[in-house]
Amino acid sequence: MRNPEKAEDIVDEVVKNTYRTLLSRGLKGCYIYCCDDQLETI
Repeated sequence: MRNPEKAEDIVDEVVKNTYRTLLSRGLKGCYIYCCDDQLETI
């Protein structure tokens, strides 16, 4: 049998970890490395 309470706890943890990861990456900045000279000018 499945345990809905445990499943809810797991979903809650995954959502919290996802938000934590996305927000911490935003604090450090976003960098784009480009090898194409024409694209680099955009």
